[in-house]
Amino acid sequence: MPAGAKTLAEYPGEAVKVRCDICGRAGRYRKSRLIERFGDKGLPDVLRDLADCERWGAAGEPCGAHYEDLA
Repeated sequence: MPAGAKTLAEYPGEAVKVRCDICGRAGRYRKSRLIERFGDKGLPDVLRDLADCERWGAAGEPCGAHYEDLA
């Protein structure tokens, strides 16, 4: 987990909303279910796992996945 990264337990609210502005994928997940699935993992690691995108970390046109509530 990157230094200073928040964890799932620290995510505001009970619904975790993820969106990609490049491909248009979007999802809404219950925080409690994500914690069951991933443990109290860092938000950047969870986002990478949820996005499951071949562009993740790519140069040029990287994945655009982000948490909607954490602008």
